[in-house]
Amino acid sequence: MPEHSKNHNEREALRNKILGLGERSARKSYYPQLRQRVEELNQAKDYLDAIFNATVDAIFIHDAETGVIVDVNRGAERMYRMTRGQMIGCAIEALSSGVSIYRKANADDWMRKAREEGHVDFEWQAKRADGTVFWVDASMTSTRIEGKELLIVVVRDIEMRKRAEMDLRRLTIAIEQSPDIVIITDTEGTIQYVNPSFERITGYAAQEVIGKNPRLLKSGEHDAAFYAELWNTLLGGKPWKGRLVNLRKDGSRYTEQAQISPVFDNEGTITNFVALKRDISLELQREEHDRQKQKLEAVGQLTSGIAHDFNNILQGILGFSSLLKIHLEEEAEEYGFAEEIRKSTKRGAQLIQQLLAFSREQPVQPVAFDLNAAINDSKPLLEMLLGDQHTLAFQPAPDLVPILADRGQTDQIVMNMAVNARDAMPDGGRLTIATELVVFNEADAACIPDARPGSYVCLTISDTGLGMSPETLERLFEPFFSTKEAGKGSGLGLSVVYGIVQQMKGWITVSSKPGEGSCFKTYFPVA
Repeated sequence: MPEHSKNHNEREALRNKILGLGERSARKSYYPQLRQRVEELNQAKDYLDAIFNATVDAIFIHDAETGVIVDVNRGAERMYRMTRGQMIGCAIEALSSGVSIYRKANADDWMRKAREEGHVDFEWQAKRADGTVFWVDASMTSTRIEGKELLIVVVRDIEMRKRAEMDLRRLTIAIEQSPDIVIITDTEGTIQYVNPSFERITGYAAQEVIGKNPRLLKSGEHDAAFYAELWNTLLGGKPWKGRLVNLRKDGSRYTEQAQISPVFDNEGTITNFVALKRDISLELQREEHDRQKQKLEAVGQLTSGIAHDFNNILQGILGFSSLLKIHLEEEAEEYGFAEEIRKSTKRGAQLIQQLLAFSREQPVQPVAFDLNAAINDSKPLLEMLLGDQHTLAFQPAPDLVPILADRGQTDQIVMNMAVNARDAMPDGGRLTIATELVVFNEADAACIPDARPGSYVCLTISDTGLGMSPETLERLFEPFFSTKEAGKGSGLGLSVVYGIVQQMKGWITVSSKPGEGSCFKTYFPVA
């Protein structure tokens, strides 16, 4: 028997032995099974190929050593708009954006991590054939096939999701940094979200109000019908616009311009309410201040005209009363009458000077002087004016810079305020005078009517008296307005103070509540 036939028979026998088959009959039963197995394997391969190419995600197979692409599916062709032939043989960086951290060195780091840990997930900026950059979510797994280490990378296009995330992030930043209040509630009005401006304006921390109803802000300014109309509008699917007067955590009131809108789901059902609110308290204060200022200016112009004419009349009366006295004996009863006429005329002239001070018609002679020293000089007179029932405390700021003002008129400001404070403390109390240097920037000045940026000396005069109602505060600087009994005040004291301060390029603020005393702050420009 030839050698090659012998070897062939031996191999056949060995194969049949391994397969557990006999001789010729065994071979006949084995081949159909083998063919069936091959068909099953081919069918499985077809299934795998179909799955490999039918998936929407891109699948890349990389050589783990070099990072070179050895195979891709049709999803990769669609996603990257390249053919399989264009991608096979490319390095991973060829399909990366190359911007920021999405470069070859970073891709190498991810591949190294996948080989070390077996699997890694990461987000990546990829690049298509036309150069467009888009976001993908990559899942990289290390495996071995026929002894060769490969990296299987499944890539999903998440560009739309990233855009939505960035839009949401921008929206979140805008809401978080908005100067206006943003509140989100459910359909029952339970607060689900408030932005930082809510915390800043109301004084409530977010954790204090989440899960509660906005009624905790109610001031009592609006009646039940007001809130019923608000809720009927919202539950009817329409936005509500209007003004609300609410309470801060500290009990102070503020006014807000509000727009509350319903939020609908895809079926048109209301799911939430969103409130956008702007604190307009300062704007309303400025509007009221401007109206008051215009009214005072109009009254000042009228007063100035009357004062000048009336002053001329008084000067005639004063002159003739003096002439009359010359022609009368001092012991005569008529001499006393003439003296009373002169005294009354003098008081009238002083009243005219006050009217002119209010209308800013008095000449101002600003000089640089130390306000602390001026108040120290006035202390004996102030203590005498206050009397034994009242105590005076002076708190001077150390090393205070000089102010630029009219010294005599500044003394008049202090005296007028001291007299008012004394009258506001009928049962005794404490008058405190303090000075300090303050600096206002643009933002600070914008929050105070009449204020301007710069350095100022602040004169604070506060008392422990009866305090004032909001209605009184609104009219405080009007000429001839007084809360005192008839005959106990001309009502010109604070209006004169207002006119003097305005003329010296300063301003004055007042804070007071009934039963809690009053605090006047006057700001003088530094020299």
